[in-house]
Amino acid sequence: MPRRGRWFALTLWLIAGFAVLAGTAELVLRAIIPTIVAEQIRGQLQLAPDAVIDVELEGPALIPALSGTVGPIRVRVPNIRVLDSVNTTLEVSADSVPFNPGSGWINSARGSVLIPESSIDPLIAFISQDVADAGRVRENVLEVSRTMELLGEPTTMSVQLSLEVTDGRVRIVPIAIQAAGFDLTAEQLNEMTGGSLETTLQPQELCVRDRMPAGITLTRIQLYPSGAARISADLAGDILSNPSQQKPGACGAAGG
Repeated sequence: MPRRGRWFALTLWLIAGFAVLAGTAELVLRAIIPTIVAEQIRGQLQLAPDAVIDVELEGPALIPALSGTVGPIRVRVPNIRVLDSVNTTLEVSADSVPFNPGSGWINSARGSVLIPESSIDPLIAFISQDVADAGRVRENVLEVSRTMELLGEPTTMSVQLSLEVTDGRVRIVPIAIQAAGFDLTAEQLNEMTGGSLETTLQPQELCVRDRMPAGITLTRIQLYPSGAARISADLAGDILSNPSQQKPGACGAAGG
């Protein structure tokens, strides 16, 4: 075989060899990385060793790994407890995550929690500022109610609220008010209740930054016909590497 032909054949074999190695490395990384990520999440969230954590790598694993990162990546943690008493499903995604998230920057991190209908009460209490004694998600609005005595009779009053998030703040707007089955204006019901429902009957903005870590910025609240609610947020890139981002925020902070 001419020398040029031998070099050409050798080059082809080298390319094929590198391709096999790269393919093998890709398979190994895709098998190992989810396990490592899941273990780190269990440690960060103080979950049980057998807690179920689904980790999905979106795109190739080898190329990002060469620069010391993983991603794009999507993580799902079912049956996690938040706000002390709410069982929910946590979903987090990021464009890239360093091998050691505790000492690096996470790019374009986003997260959401899905609150089932059975665990909606703490959200009702927060939105109504503990005024309501019952509530539910109904037709994409939040309906809160309270039973109190009017004219000597126990009467249930209900208010339907729309929820919007702007610059991390939750804006609450009453859109329908009823008492004993009759439609009323906010002014009429407020007068009937002696002002005890005033905070629920007026459009308002709620501070939420003191209820979550400083590195989390609320972006959206979705209310589903099924009775569930999804709360979405952006995550600071250094939320795992900067202890100050893990401390509760303050209502006086920008956008809070």
